[in-house]
Amino acid sequence: MDHGKLLCTIAVIGPTLANFYEQCQIPVFMFGLLLALEKQSWRWFWVLAILVLGIREDAGIMLFGVGVYLLVSRRHPRLGAMLCLLSFSYVAIVTSLIMPQISEDNPRLYMAVRFRQFVDRDDPTTLEVLWGMITNPIALLSSILTPVDRRVGYLLSHWLPLAFVPAMSAPAWLVAGFPLLSLFAQSGVSALAINLRYALAVVPGVFYGAILWWANNPAVFTPRVRRFWGFCLALSIVLTIVSNPNRSLSFMIPDSIRPWVFVPIARQWEHAAHINHVIRNVPNHVSVSATTHLIPQLSSRRAIIRLPALQIRDDRNRIIQIEYAVADLWQLQEYQKAFKDARSSFATIVPVLDKLVATREYGVLQVEDGVVLLQKGQPSNAEALSEWQKMRNEK
Repeated sequence: MDHGKLLCTIAVIGPTLANFYEQCQIPVFMFGLLLALEKQSWRWFWVLAILVLGIREDAGIMLFGVGVYLLVSRRHPRLGAMLCLLSFSYVAIVTSLIMPQISEDNPRLYMAVRFRQFVDRDDPTTLEVLWGMITNPIALLSSILTPVDRRVGYLLSHWLPLAFVPAMSAPAWLVAGFPLLSLFAQSGVSALAINLRYALAVVPGVFYGAILWWANNPAVFTPRVRRFWGFCLALSIVLTIVSNPNRSLSFMIPDSIRPWVFVPIARQWEHAAHINHVIRNVPNHVSVSATTHLIPQLSSRRAIIRLPALQIRDDRNRIIQIEYAVADLWQLQEYQKAFKDARSSFATIVPVLDKLVATREYGVLQVEDGVVLLQKGQPSNAEALSEWQKMRNEK
């Protein structure tokens, strides 16, 4: 099995075509760790284990799965026990003790939103969520198994590029099982989105289990099976392209068929030029609020938040008003007829901007191709205000 199979995996292509997140390091470090395990290169094994933990606070869940596999298979039970202890301790200490010292709301808000069914508090710790799972087995079982169709579809998406071999591999279930459980137990839609970064935590265990299964069953690898595997790989690529992961292939794949939503690449480039022309007028040192798709371009600012929010807590724990607001209303309007999130954002943001302009709390500085720039405490530019009013009358 070569790296080409990995590149045909929906769970690798999709997240890679999204924004760059820390999870993008998972395949490199985890596959390196598993290779070091097979070669019994223990120095590299522990170096890579530390690197895996450094990816993010919950990365220890992946190492815990490896440790359980080493214990159950009896290949390296002492190593497995050490890995389980290290990974569990790391997740518990970092999420319960270290992260709250940096920001109390971030880790606990995530726990409260994603695992609300297991806890009663609004700011639970990782250990409290874990205890809630242990003491509520029925709720845990319900979260893991339902809705069944989404869980089955998620597993099939991981198994397809490997000809469904991981479904028959005990090591695949053991190594990938704990990342899967952590995703299945969460509430919300994004946890089981195969095109999002969370899916990368499952990939190493699935592939490792398939490799071990093929190594133990070489006689099964007949020409007919090879042809079936090739079909699965081709189907995986086709489904990935057709799904337009994270709308990254919108230049050639429609975003929606019914209703029809397709913006040609020439029009996208034209709009991008207008975006760049507007946002270059936002100084580097100011605070800014922007619509979702403009945040990456403005992310070098010290203080940035997503519209419609216009206040932020600074380093001195003071609530301050944002200085600049920039909104790409063209993007929201183009996609709102097919996507609920764009429709909701458009319906929320436009009245906020209307109020800011009407009360003269913010002035309209620039309007280009549906991209609007406002500044706090400044009078509106007459031409820009006219363009804004014209655009609002056309909506």
